[in-house]
Amino acid sequence: MAGNRFTERLDAQDEFPNELNEQEFMVSLLKEEFPNDPVLQQGKLSPDQVIAPLPVQGLAKRNTGTNLLEVDADVSASYAEYNINKLVPSIDDEELDEVLDDEFEFYLDPDDGGFRPPATTGLFLISVEIDDRPFDFHDAYINSGPEQIPDFIARGIDDDALLTSIFCVWFIERDIARPIPNYKTLEVMLTERSLTYGAIIEADEEQMKLFDMRLDGRFKNFPDEDADGNELSQPTIFDEFISKSVLDRSRRWTPTTRFKSGYIPGESSTGEKFLRDPGDYLKPEELRSKAEYIPEMEKMVNARRARLIEQVRAENPGLENKRKLVNAFNKARDPLEGADPDDRYFDQAFITTRAERLRAEYEGKLVLLKWPAPDFSLDVVQNFSDNIESDDLIFDLRFMIHGHLKQVLSLRTLKEIARINGVETSGYDPANEALPIGVPGTEEYQEAYNSLDLEQRNALRERTGLINVMVEAGGIEVLGEQRADTGTRPVWDDFGQIAQIDRLDFDEYNVYVTYDSNNLEPFAIPELVPYEPAGSVIYYPSDRYDELQQQAIAQGQFDQAVRAIQEMFPPVASRAAELSLRLSGIQGGFAQQCQDAFGPDSDIHQILYNRISNEGTQFILYKEKNNGKIKTKGSSNQFFRLMEKEGQITRSMNKDSENHIWLPSGDLAKAWHANTNTIDDNNRAQALLATINASGLQLCDNQMKEAMRKAKTGTTPKWKIFDDGTAGDNKQRYARPERSRSRVREQMKDGHYFRATVAQFILEFIIDPRQFQPNHVSLPDDLINSNNGADFYTLCLEAEDFLVDIKADIQEISEFISTIDERILQATTVEEVLDIEVQLREGKIIVEEFNAELFSYLESLEDYINDERTALIKSIVKAIQYVRKKTNDKNDKYYIDWAPSNASIAAAYTSVDVDAYKKG
Repeated sequence: MAGNRFTERLDAQDEFPNELNEQEFMVSLLKEEFPNDPVLQQGKLSPDQVIAPLPVQGLAKRNTGTNLLEVDADVSASYAEYNINKLVPSIDDEELDEVLDDEFEFYLDPDDGGFRPPATTGLFLISVEIDDRPFDFHDAYINSGPEQIPDFIARGIDDDALLTSIFCVWFIERDIARPIPNYKTLEVMLTERSLTYGAIIEADEEQMKLFDMRLDGRFKNFPDEDADGNELSQPTIFDEFISKSVLDRSRRWTPTTRFKSGYIPGESSTGEKFLRDPGDYLKPEELRSKAEYIPEMEKMVNARRARLIEQVRAENPGLENKRKLVNAFNKARDPLEGADPDDRYFDQAFITTRAERLRAEYEGKLVLLKWPAPDFSLDVVQNFSDNIESDDLIFDLRFMIHGHLKQVLSLRTLKEIARINGVETSGYDPANEALPIGVPGTEEYQEAYNSLDLEQRNALRERTGLINVMVEAGGIEVLGEQRADTGTRPVWDDFGQIAQIDRLDFDEYNVYVTYDSNNLEPFAIPELVPYEPAGSVIYYPSDRYDELQQQAIAQGQFDQAVRAIQEMFPPVASRAAELSLRLSGIQGGFAQQCQDAFGPDSDIHQILYNRISNEGTQFILYKEKNNGKIKTKGSSNQFFRLMEKEGQITRSMNKDSENHIWLPSGDLAKAWHANTNTIDDNNRAQALLATINASGLQLCDNQMKEAMRKAKTGTTPKWKIFDDGTAGDNKQRYARPERSRSRVREQMKDGHYFRATVAQFILEFIIDPRQFQPNHVSLPDDLINSNNGADFYTLCLEAEDFLVDIKADIQEISEFISTIDERILQATTVEEVLDIEVQLREGKIIVEEFNAELFSYLESLEDYINDERTALIKSIVKAIQYVRKKTNDKNDKYYIDWAPSNASIAAAYTSVDVDAYKKG
């Protein structure tokens, strides 16, 4: 009988004897002589051996034409006898493997879910119906965003009220709803995806449940115990927000981001339309009035009315009659009480100011306080004093530049203004111009010509002079006869005046036209038009506006200086408020962030060996048969254990390929693990082991330690920097674990060993590269103590202490800003105003420097944690994808499936193509 894997298997001994079947042999020989004998045709040697036929039809008969059995299901016979032509398969093992389904267990029941649909990613959802009520995204985030949760809790709001108070947009990532912490992060995320606010949709009830769109303190995968087995308290709403929140991206926000996101100011909670972005006009807490109980009225009043009542009391100190007081209280009116009852915003958030309307009308234009028109009189121009020139009306000519009225005496500049604005000047007589002395074309002549430009008084004051010609042509507006002693002169007294200290010359005007006026449309900058009315100072270049303000103040114009300060004050105060809000959003805890990102239970360690999730942790090697059926060849919750167990994977790679898994292209900059063990003189490993149960940063646990011990007592992987191996000179420490240039199977099968090698890498390359990897240092410079020899965890501890001090400083600045308004009201001299202006400008510089340096450093710590964690996870994902690719490239019938939970964790940091490297 032919031998094969079925007859020769160990448990088949004596089942298939090797001796010949004598009866079959005799029948075969006799049939050659007697082919028609009915007994021989039945395989028998005598009629006694023939079984008597049953009185019924057989179960089946063989069709001689097709050689197939034909079964009749209606017969009553219980058996029939047939000759078996073959006792063993006649096909090879590979074909037999395709034919037999030796592992089928069950069908997928559609009623039990069947195949899982792909995870949903990329949706922006909200859980409120914004079309049915007044709404503005920025206002909602400022007053009710997730960053306000600590404040809500501090105010004693219970959990049920919190659930209905918090507003945020949710980003759906692999079926998980992740709250977006603030509107700036939201707009950064939208523009990065070329989306606008129109992409945000209202979630239905099914989506609310499916994606868990509630901050209620109940969420998946929250552990019951910590790493030491201690029971953890139930998570809070804020715990859930921190755990699920999208990373704060607000530092990448710019006004252009806001514009590209399609944000348009909406309505306040009371239904009043925001004219501007409310986020730009948020009042500091110290400047807001508070709702108050008024005894005379026997009721609570809102914050704005409380402020009005306080003013009424101050204005009527002798009024004590209750009825009269109540009448006075009721008569007081704040036009914006209905729009902003809680006094959260500066008035400009809802209105266009008078100064802004005037700027929109006069910016880039020439005005004269008075002029004899249409009946010209040189005596009037000379103010009836031809012997005194300084009082001539030509010195009242002003050009509005960046909201300031600047004196113009330059003839060349006036000609340029007339030319650019198309003013008819054909009536101008150049004979009035004084000529320079010298030879035209020489340097001396040009200097004389330039110096005369501001001395061409006759060319300005005469009937045929340029000023009168431009007045008659409508190129200069005459404001009209106005007396300073009868009240404020419209326009003239509304803006800062700049004259002798810095008159407008040709170069300044040319810069204004060419660079600083948006092509002579200063209030048409696209990124600002939806958020600021024409005439807002926000349109002006801030450095030029500040420079002109200082010039106007130095000119000694008291009222204009006060108005300038009042306009400068809201942006500075709002900036301070934003700073305070932003600081409150920085919870600190940098050291804890470092622990969470790089500790033994961090996401980094869940990619290769997921010990946190309860399901979906198996990597599976599949084989796709020719008939399309899928066969499981092996599985493991430890990726490299699966690789070591399944020869089909390891056979797809040589030594160089295996080294490429851990050390791509032999480039140390691409390494992501470092072989290690507990040998005493392995100082780097001893430093790692020292973090077990340490009071500070813990990178290692006892399971890693045991794996490192086995690596020492068994076949020890390379660990010294100068050790060589198949990866090349001085690189084996970062490549595959090996000894004598062979892969170390014990370590390959130990998932905790690779947890230890990744932890070793984290210690050397991320936490303390200055000591262990000086050629690979990317730590932020220490802006606190200038200790550029410190490890990263030390920087985090210093930053936490520093943050406490900074918050105290910001509080001090906010208190200073809160006093400015009253000081302006009490000021009576220019010197007092100048002193306020200097202090306000210093405060402005301080808050801007805080914002630039403090936040950039604190955020650099957070960035370093996030960037290094993401980069390391990307490297691990690439290693897994590389093994999957090599396996599938070797034989496209084989492929490795990602462990779903591991892939989901990795997908929070980088793209994971789980469908790549499969057949077809």
